[in-house]
Amino acid sequence: MARIVVQTDDRRTVFEEQDVQLGDIADERVGVALLDRLEQAIGQAQSAPRRRPLRRVVALVPAQDYRDVIG
Repeated sequence: MARIVVQTDDRRTVFEEQDVQLGDIADERVGVALLDRLEQAIGQAQSAPRRRPLRRVVALVPAQDYRDVIG
């Protein structure tokens, strides 16, 4: 099974077409519709604002003994 995925630079998916078959492209009407959706998705991905990566705060608490960490 083939799939078409268009993502932004920060890996947000703007288009995903699953189970793409050669018959989809062989039929002119369906192929043109697929290319139109693909063109729109690429334009949307190119114009999408870049999000800053999330920063996670992790608190490290010192263990009194290594057995506290291992469990």
